[in-house]
Amino acid sequence: MTGIEKKITYVALEKIQPTQLYILKEEYESYQYIKDEYDPIPVKRVGTLLFFLENHELALYLANNGHDEIKVYESDDNQVDIISYFTKIRWCHENNIFTIKDLSVYVLKEKEFQKKWIKRCEKLSDQLFKNPLMNVDYLKEITPSIKSEITNDILRSLPSWFGIEQSIIDYCEKVKTLEFIKIELFDMVIGFCAYKINYGINCDLVVLGIFEQFHRFGIGSKLIDFINNELKHNEVRYMSVKTLSENHSDENYKRTRNFYIKNGFYPFEEIKDLWGKENPCLIMIREVR
Repeated sequence: MTGIEKKITYVALEKIQPTQLYILKEEYESYQYIKDEYDPIPVKRVGTLLFFLENHELALYLANNGHDEIKVYESDDNQVDIISYFTKIRWCHENNIFTIKDLSVYVLKEKEFQKKWIKRCEKLSDQLFKNPLMNVDYLKEITPSIKSEITNDILRSLPSWFGIEQSIIDYCEKVKTLEFIKIELFDMVIGFCAYKINYGINCDLVVLGIFEQFHRFGIGSKLIDFINNELKHNEVRYMSVKTLSENHSDENYKRTRNFYIKNGFYPFEEIKDLWGKENPCLIMIREVR
């Protein structure tokens, strides 16, 4: 966050998920003279999940010395390898590590820390470099209330695309009766698409959303491919989507149009009065491959 003032807040330690399995003993002990003067710890938020990016040793030291809350700042660094962190959160859950105090029994000297943690992280990096989406799943959801809850959580995290309250409410109701694909990374839903089939020949992608932290990984393109294969088996011939046209200057929707173009959609028709003259609607289509 160079050149940008960090917004520092105090957060209860029990509300922040660790992303390490072990604590480095030597670093933990180096904080023994710290009381209330320390740099805020960087954290990241995805939906309702808040997790540590680093400085677990400092956080544990503070927790073991009477601090129920700590100073943090929410990082807006888009270079954070979010999929790697979610994998580490999964490891933590498998080992019943949900709060920083759960790490109190996993304090290791440097040699063991390198062997058990650093080597494991290096192996994970190699695996994700070869296949970053190896743990991403695309699943059908049929329960109306779950469809609505997922839609609400994802859309509210994307104010640059879905900033109108009534529109979010309408989508949350509409998806209950639509075909629904959710994207999961381990146990957490990170995106979705709701669609309907018109006259047995066209699939209308009614609403699609993915947490912004997971953009540009190819997750959305793989979702389009997943839906395409579903449609192919049902002999549906076309896919269509509505978005803001190029006659609107919004940069985020320019990215959206580029995403659909990259995935084989072509501009088909602009409808100026569907969403109001200020928000010209562009229909884009592609053939099911």
